[in-house]
Amino acid sequence: MLFLLIECRPGSQRDSCRYNASQKKDYCEFLLNSAFLLNGNVKQSNVSRAELAKNAALLECFKYYKAIGDCKEEEKQFIPSIYG
Repeated sequence: MLFLLIECRPGSQRDSCRYNASQKKDYCEFLLNSAFLLNGNVKQSNVSRAELAKNAALLECFKYYKAIGDCKEEEKQFIPSIYG
Protein backbone atom coordinates (compact mmCIF):
# COMPACT_ATOMS: atom_id res chain seq x y z
CA MET A 1 0.00 0.00 0.00
CA LEU A 2 2.79 2.43 0.85
CA PHE A 3 4.49 1.73 -2.49
CA LEU A 4 1.37 2.78 -4.36
CA LEU A 5 1.09 6.11 -2.55
CA ILE A 6 4.62 7.32 -3.19
CA GLU A 7 5.29 5.42 -6.41
CA CYS A 8 8.42 3.58 -5.32
CA ARG A 9 9.72 1.01 -7.76
CA PRO A 10 11.91 -1.94 -6.88
CA GLY A 11 14.80 -2.65 -9.21
CA SER A 12 18.55 -2.64 -9.45
CA GLN A 13 20.82 0.25 -8.66
CA ARG A 14 21.42 0.55 -12.41
CA ASP A 15 17.69 1.18 -12.93
CA SER A 16 17.71 3.75 -10.16
CA CYS A 17 20.73 5.47 -11.66
CA ARG A 18 19.10 5.67 -15.09
CA TYR A 19 15.89 7.01 -13.57
CA ASN A 20 17.81 9.79 -11.80
CA ALA A 21 19.81 10.56 -14.95
CA SER A 22 16.60 10.92 -16.98
CA GLN A 23 15.83 14.08 -15.01
CA LYS A 24 19.16 15.51 -16.18
CA LYS A 25 18.20 14.62 -19.74
CA ASP A 26 15.02 16.66 -19.51
CA TYR A 27 17.00 19.65 -18.23
CA CYS A 28 19.61 19.18 -20.96
CA GLU A 29 16.96 19.11 -23.71
CA PHE A 30 15.19 22.16 -22.26
CA LEU A 31 18.42 24.16 -22.19
CA LEU A 32 19.39 23.10 -25.72
CA ASN A 33 16.00 24.09 -27.10
CA SER A 34 16.10 27.39 -25.23
CA ALA A 35 19.64 28.16 -26.37
CA PHE A 36 18.94 27.54 -30.04
CA LEU A 37 15.64 29.41 -29.96
CA LEU A 38 17.44 32.30 -28.28
CA ASN A 39 20.16 32.18 -30.93
CA GLY A 40 17.67 32.91 -33.70
CA ASN A 41 16.40 36.05 -32.00
CA VAL A 42 19.61 37.70 -30.82
CA LYS A 43 21.06 40.97 -31.92
CA GLN A 44 24.77 41.37 -32.42
CA SER A 45 25.22 42.86 -28.92
CA ASN A 46 23.69 39.80 -27.22
CA VAL A 47 25.70 37.14 -29.03
CA SER A 48 27.77 36.40 -25.94
CA ARG A 49 24.59 35.59 -23.97
CA ALA A 50 23.50 33.15 -26.64
CA GLU A 51 26.95 31.53 -26.60
CA LEU A 52 26.82 31.27 -22.81
CA ALA A 53 23.40 29.62 -23.04
CA LYS A 54 24.71 27.10 -25.57
CA ASN A 55 27.73 26.34 -23.40
CA ALA A 56 25.53 25.81 -20.34
CA ALA A 57 23.30 23.47 -22.33
CA LEU A 58 26.25 21.47 -23.61
CA LEU A 59 27.66 21.21 -20.10
CA GLU A 60 24.37 19.86 -18.77
CA CYS A 61 24.21 17.35 -21.63
CA PHE A 62 27.77 16.27 -20.85
CA LYS A 63 26.74 15.71 -17.21
CA TYR A 64 23.80 13.60 -18.41
CA TYR A 65 25.93 11.37 -20.63
CA LYS A 66 28.53 11.01 -17.89
CA ALA A 67 25.79 9.94 -15.46
CA ILE A 68 24.51 7.39 -17.98
CA GLY A 69 28.07 6.07 -18.38
CA ASP A 70 28.40 5.72 -14.62
CA CYS A 71 25.18 3.69 -14.59
CA LYS A 72 26.74 1.04 -16.82
CA GLU A 73 29.09 -0.24 -14.12
CA GLU A 74 28.60 -3.98 -13.80
CA GLU A 75 28.28 -4.11 -10.02
CA LYS A 76 25.28 -1.75 -10.13
CA GLN A 77 23.33 -4.41 -11.98
CA PHE A 78 23.27 -6.70 -8.94
CA ILE A 79 22.64 -4.22 -6.11
CA PRO A 80 18.92 -3.97 -5.25
CA SER A 81 17.41 -0.52 -4.98
CA ILE A 82 14.10 1.30 -4.60
CA TYR A 83 13.55 4.43 -6.68
CA GLY A 84 10.74 6.60 -7.88
